[in-house]
Amino acid sequence: MPERTSCNVYYHSLRKAFVKTLKFYGPFALFCTILLACTVIQVPTFGEAEDPAPTVTLTAGILATVSLPVTATTEGAATATITPQPTPTEPPFPWTNELDTMYGICFEAALDAAGEVVVLRNADEHIRYYNLADSSGLCRQPVDRNPFDFADGLRVLAGTWSVGAGCTADHEIVDFTLDDNVLQVTARFITEGDCPYELVRPFWIGVEGVTDVQITITEGEADG
Repeated sequence: MPERTSCNVYYHSLRKAFVKTLKFYGPFALFCTILLACTVIQVPTFGEAEDPAPTVTLTAGILATVSLPVTATTEGAATATITPQPTPTEPPFPWTNELDTMYGICFEAALDAAGEVVVLRNADEHIRYYNLADSSGLCRQPVDRNPFDFADGLRVLAGTWSVGAGCTADHEIVDFTLDDNVLQVTARFITEGDCPYELVRPFWIGVEGVTDVQITITEGEADG
């Protein structure tokens, strides 16, 4: 018979303890296994809502260049009609914004000339216009004289002054019309805000190739 070492004695003791533990807890472990197997866990299924969101269908696009009303329709919603704003007619002659050219005129002189359409066809007429502002006595100091390139008579400087009340003011060109050698420029004067300020805004443009063409500027109603 082999001699038992301390390791063998420890192994046999551990085995007996394990067998006793298994005999005692065996039924309880089996009961827990059956209980877990019979448990039903309901996992919600996403995307199976009773009332799904309505499908939005776009039946017409929005084209900014068309002049006819465009209707956009969605299922279950009221029909909305969108009318694009008219775009200005393409000018028949090349033109530039010359707002900065005439900013040297003082407020008082510009206010006195408001509503008057001025067409300057050469540098001499431009200088005389500055002289009129200086000689009017309305400006506290001489006006700033900004040059304009008349290109030897091929370009003209035309404009007016608009008056309104508000916080800010601007011009928006609405249309160019050339009819019977008359170029008519239509501009809308726009003011924004409720400030108690009297505003004077210049509208001046340079136009090329209109040596023998009469130029008129029609101002739309002030929009506040």
